[in-house]
Amino acid sequence: MIVVGYGPVAMTTSAILGRRSIATTIVNPFPVFQKMPSATRLLALSLSSIELFKEHKLVKNIKPIGQPIKKIHVSQYKRSGLLEFDPTDIHEENFGYMVDEEELWNSLHSDVRDTSTINEIHSDVETIDCQNNKIVLKLSNGQNLTADLLIAADGKNSIIRKKLHFEVEKKSYNQIVLICDVKHSKNHQGVAREIFMKNGPFATLPKLGGYSSSVVWTESMAAESFLRSLNKDFLHEFITLRCSKELGKIKLDSNPSLFPLSFTYSKEVIAERIALVGDAWHAIHPLAGQGLNLGLRDIKALTDLIVKEKSIGLDIGNFQVLKRYRRVRRDDITILISTIDIINNIYKSKLPIVPKIGQFMIRAVSFCKPLRNLFMIYASGKHI
Repeated sequence: MIVVGYGPVAMTTSAILGRRSIATTIVNPFPVFQKMPSATRLLALSLSSIELFKEHKLVKNIKPIGQPIKKIHVSQYKRSGLLEFDPTDIHEENFGYMVDEEELWNSLHSDVRDTSTINEIHSDVETIDCQNNKIVLKLSNGQNLTADLLIAADGKNSIIRKKLHFEVEKKSYNQIVLICDVKHSKNHQGVAREIFMKNGPFATLPKLGGYSSSVVWTESMAAESFLRSLNKDFLHEFITLRCSKELGKIKLDSNPSLFPLSFTYSKEVIAERIALVGDAWHAIHPLAGQGLNLGLRDIKALTDLIVKEKSIGLDIGNFQVLKRYRRVRRDDITILISTIDIINNIYKSKLPIVPKIGQFMIRAVSFCKPLRNLFMIYASGKHI
């Protein structure tokens, strides 16, 4: 097996396969973790993702690096009503964990290094070929690799996908997100908060320890120059205005980072002895924090199929396996993409009636327990 990629999805894929005694080579162009320039990038791990790690004995100590998500509060700016998601309503202690991406990567990379059946190569991919029922990779370091299957876990700008000339649907959300870390005087109590503003959501995500959070502020692209020109005093004032009631006295704990938001979806996901997973297939809006979880569900589906084929002595890279993988994952991905697009479009619409629809949605979900529970079950990944 060959896995091409660098991030948590690539590391998880490699670790699962390696621990199932499948000889795996991970082609990773970077020798060390590529840090963000300033603010922490927090990742949400759903309950199904935590169960996947437990099943394969990965990230053994999640508690020292992860903050449990004990509640989620959703509201609309300058409008009454609060939608509270409480995991005890679906008989769970929490919704999962918020984890620093670097901490998660380090833990997964340690699992990769500790697995004797995994070889890691730091190189770029030059060419891909399929010969005699094998995939052949030529690397920039001069090596040639041969395997039964190539898994492309190399992210939104996937090199493998580009080399295969897969047709890709791309669109800009016409939004930009500002991320920064804050410290605060009140304990966040494990509550993730999301306020739907005029141009996009403003969220505070709880970090480990209780007294620090990550701020994720989404604005329209028209505000990019304004956001880039913000001085720390104004940014501090804005954040304080939005969340001091819940978090107390606010102090900036990092410089802000800004990223444009866009959607990327590969219309094809498999080729002869090649499969895409995670952002290489579908890079979605971060509104619901489900991007990594969606990729981890890809991994579970694909690796389960591969291990089953191996257990009965069949070819783990055969095209029938890949077609089953595409079929079992497509509905989950389509539903999540559509739901996020609908919610995002409702709250950023300029039509006067549309914010009222958003307010009605919050109230409807708040008062309808079965509907609220359905949202929570889906967010936890327990529907799969």
